[in-house]
Amino acid sequence: MKTFIVKLWAATLLSYLFVAMPAQAQNQRQNNESCLYQQTATPNSKAFEGALQQYFRSRTNEAHRVTKQQKAAGNPRYVIPVVFHIYGTEWKGNSGKVYPVNDAIVKEALEAVNANFKGGNDPVNPRFQSIEGRMDVEFRLAQIDPKGNTTTGIIYHEYQEGFALNGTRDKDIARYAWNNFKYMNVHIQLILKSGSTTNSGTAWLPSTGMSEEGTARVVYNGKYLLYTPPASSLTHEFGHFLGLEHTFKGGCTRGEGDKVSDTPATTGGEVSGDCSVNTDLQNCFNEFINVQNHMDYNPCEAMFTQGQVTRMEGFLDLHEARKTLWANDNLIATGTVTMPANRRVVFTYQQITDSDQDKYLNLVEHFDNDGKILNKRKIKAEGVQFARLGALQQGVHYAVSGVPAGLTVNINVIDQTMAEISLAGKANQHNKANSTNFTVTLLNPAIIGGVSQLTHVTGTYTIDFLEAYGRYYEVFSKHIEMGYTTPNRLPQNSSFESFAIGGKFSVLLRNFDGDQVTLDNYETNLEVLCNTNTKQVRVLSENTTISATSAGTWQGRAGVTDQLPIITSPGYTAWRGKTAYAAIRIPTINNSYLYGWLLLEASADGSYVKGIAYGLREKPGASMTTTITKPMVVYYNDRFVEAKTNDGAMANDILVELKNASFANRGVLTSGTHYTIKNVPAGLIFEVNVLDSKRARLKMKGNSTYQGHSANQGWDYRNNIELEFLNAAFTSGNAATIIASKYTLNMEFLGKSFIKTLENEVMDLNQGSPNSANFSLLTSHQSLSRAQVTYQLQLYKTGQSSVPGLKFISWRKDAIANDNYELTPLGYGIKIGPSSSWKKGRQYHLGRGQHMIDSDVYQAWRGKRQYIGIRFQRSGRMHYGWIEMKVSSDGKVLQFLSCAVSAIPDQSIVAGTLLSADDRVYCTAKGNNGPEAITKVQLGAINNSSDRGAIGYQDYRYISTTVARNSSHNLRVEIEGYRDGSDDEMYAWVDWNQDGDFDDSGETIAMNKTGNLVAVATVTIPANAVLGSTNMRIKVSYRSTTACGSFSYGEVEDYTLNIALGTTANTRAANRAEGNDLVVFAYPNPVKKGGTLYLKVNTNTTQKGAVNIKVIDLLGNVIDRANSKEEKKNEKLIKINTANYKAGIYLLRTTLGETVHTMRFVVK
Repeated sequence: MKTFIVKLWAATLLSYLFVAMPAQAQNQRQNNESCLYQQTATPNSKAFEGALQQYFRSRTNEAHRVTKQQKAAGNPRYVIPVVFHIYGTEWKGNSGKVYPVNDAIVKEALEAVNANFKGGNDPVNPRFQSIEGRMDVEFRLAQIDPKGNTTTGIIYHEYQEGFALNGTRDKDIARYAWNNFKYMNVHIQLILKSGSTTNSGTAWLPSTGMSEEGTARVVYNGKYLLYTPPASSLTHEFGHFLGLEHTFKGGCTRGEGDKVSDTPATTGGEVSGDCSVNTDLQNCFNEFINVQNHMDYNPCEAMFTQGQVTRMEGFLDLHEARKTLWANDNLIATGTVTMPANRRVVFTYQQITDSDQDKYLNLVEHFDNDGKILNKRKIKAEGVQFARLGALQQGVHYAVSGVPAGLTVNINVIDQTMAEISLAGKANQHNKANSTNFTVTLLNPAIIGGVSQLTHVTGTYTIDFLEAYGRYYEVFSKHIEMGYTTPNRLPQNSSFESFAIGGKFSVLLRNFDGDQVTLDNYETNLEVLCNTNTKQVRVLSENTTISATSAGTWQGRAGVTDQLPIITSPGYTAWRGKTAYAAIRIPTINNSYLYGWLLLEASADGSYVKGIAYGLREKPGASMTTTITKPMVVYYNDRFVEAKTNDGAMANDILVELKNASFANRGVLTSGTHYTIKNVPAGLIFEVNVLDSKRARLKMKGNSTYQGHSANQGWDYRNNIELEFLNAAFTSGNAATIIASKYTLNMEFLGKSFIKTLENEVMDLNQGSPNSANFSLLTSHQSLSRAQVTYQLQLYKTGQSSVPGLKFISWRKDAIANDNYELTPLGYGIKIGPSSSWKKGRQYHLGRGQHMIDSDVYQAWRGKRQYIGIRFQRSGRMHYGWIEMKVSSDGKVLQFLSCAVSAIPDQSIVAGTLLSADDRVYCTAKGNNGPEAITKVQLGAINNSSDRGAIGYQDYRYISTTVARNSSHNLRVEIEGYRDGSDDEMYAWVDWNQDGDFDDSGETIAMNKTGNLVAVATVTIPANAVLGSTNMRIKVSYRSTTACGSFSYGEVEDYTLNIALGTTANTRAANRAEGNDLVVFAYPNPVKKGGTLYLKVNTNTTQKGAVNIKVIDLLGNVIDRANSKEEKKNEKLIKINTANYKAGIYLLRTTLGETVHTMRFVVK
């Protein structure tokens, strides 16, 4: 059983998409969508979980009072008002079969859901009968809509898709949704996300934030509303909506799991085939699995447990986003306190066969923009009949109120139960500001028997008028951007919205195949002008007309796996180094297009593209020209990025250009007079330098004292730096008329290099439904683009891929691999950088896919614990990293152990460390078995006794002694051996030239055995030994003579020698850069914690300036800085207080001009 843990992620998108199979099975589909609300919801989640725990012990008096009120009314304990939003007209399966979706199907599905929650209607395995939960709840279709109109609770809309994406369609979802605190919104679509028509459904846990934004929802595929078992998958999603997680969350572990104590641990999806089989399966703890649980992925769902019911009741009673749904006053307001009235007229009513324009949320102005109304509304009589057919007479059969002047309301009765409301004429005032509501009230003559028998006689309707057509321009904030080996992200909504295109205009650049930047016209439903008969986006210059007859080929919406229109790729280079226009057009509801352009900029090598601005012609069918005709500020960059020095300085300026306006001054403008700027981080000074009448540069001078949130390792950003140009900045003296005179600038910080330990990221192919071991190296909160840097594993069986096997899924990002895209296992200390053997992250579902780890023909990872080399772009700058992975000897169990990334763009990293390739890293060495062990090492101040280390290697580099060139010292090594050590040998090496290896002449120290368990040597320090700290390696082994690698029997230990000029004092160490330019003496070394480390710096160079010191820990973090002012003499003394240092090894990096040197020191 899973432990009940006090922890709740109140807004996690649960990866609830799964593939509905023909045999009525449900298979988990892995998903890496980000949770937009998780970070803000988490601080409240623990408190709420604590409240749930208290609730489970004793339900609140308030809950009992409400229960009694509803019981008295004859209702279940909980009644939940539900509205179904149906998008589209056809739900077609893979075989071509069309599945019906209509009022009757929806009602039947909801009835089945209610039966599943009540329980007891399906056979349950006897061993789980005693804990079957039965919930006193009923989901009822809402009977009154948010305007107060009567409704069926089933609303048909024009075609929409993608509402299962997290964050992509939020504004559109909220536009269609009814008040989330009053209604449970269920959105029925065919394509929920990513183009697949076989995704069944998705739902979100309760979240107050989502309810406030109108995005709390269940999204479901209409063709699966009814199948065997009836509505079981829809029941699964309703369970999520009420707070349940998957029973297989966390896998077969004793961890927090699904936070329900009576659901046995499971990996999920253990059953296939029919419900009568495999019901006696056991988990890894030899407990029987509840395969019939609605919250598993199995074909025989039949029950909730009592613990699950209690948890759902807790959410309904306590959670702000759910407890208002079933409150008595809300049931009255939504018409669900009782069953629907027998006699009524439904004023909010659509049919699936209605035209898309008649399914619009509101009545809208005709696209001719002349005050006519485009669409109509139906009303339906239920239990009563209209008194006549044909036109009803205003003032006799109905009355109206609030109708705009120039319009007349007509009602035409189609048959005895259906009528149609339309508006004739043209509104006298029809700008957007004139949008309004009007009412229609039925009078007695309209209904046989009069209207007194009806519960409602009035309907309220909204008219939305359009603005006068023109040309619309906007600078993206943030810019849309994408590059090679860059994680894909969500489409970016613009400010442009039109009824003609069904909502918001959005744009997305996509990394299509690892090394192609494309314009995604699948998710955004754009058409793109390409070179004739190609998918290469045409490069358009200024003042080019865009229309239906433009030269080239208009490429329509791509399929989910089709090639997208290419902006840059290795084979298409026309955009490289250019800022130019791409032509687009957007389909409209009246079978026309809105024509427009995107202003794009591509880097010189084509690896990075950003979208700067766009322009659209608002009139359907009218041409558009690639120019800006209104006063506008164009920002050619939207962000400042931290410099590679990683010290809070910004690396770039931002060029801005004025279109159809002029700057009034030249030079540096005055804050408060010419502009205002808000939210600039402390330590930075913002400056606007006007170059000429049309151009200016925005600068950030100084060093930010804020360098990122510690919870994000400093990988952070600011997206709230608000710039506003004032009237005095422009010759017109009127900033309000200039588009983007107010603009939000952004800033991105580099953060720290870091190593992250990964917990339980295991794929075990011995399990029926193995986890994908997916994790995020960077979360959505660690980059301005909010794109996660995510990796996972995926098994492709024969038939699922032309090259089946176990693959490393990098989501289009590069990894080090061979020419067959087979992932290369890297050893500790291997450099990962620009010259590594990079292979692009290709489409994971085609061909060889991304990167193969294990297959019938490639098994290089088996039995190894090694490193994956990775890289990715962040704001167009490359970062290098690694992932440590362990694979079992049979290739069946794989585990991600840790991951790391270098914070400095373009800087290489060494596998297993945070060091760059410029830092010394020594080869690994260890003895796999004993009893051979080093028990004592003596040389100078080194006098260390030890037992054998658990892994056959011990790092004692924090133990050091100082030795002088040309001096000699006695080395003594004592061991524990096999058979008294007679067959064991002892070895020693010293890296005299500090090049990171022991391969050079003279670096092997000849050891002489004076007994089976003792060896000695005289170590003479070469006259040319490089000054500073270096490595001494000691080894005992049986038949292994090299300094590197693992071997069967023995042990290895590393120590530090500090090479000095002419003294052997153990309290002093020295270091010097190549060429004798810079010599640093550090003493005492080691230094006691809290003591002062003295640095005497000799600068035997013609370079002048301050000497800068950085103290760096072994994780790569800069923990301290010091410097000396410029002096005439070549010797400087710097003091470093170690009071705040932890005991350990540190790197001391000394910089003078272009000369840089690094040495080690130890704090004891």
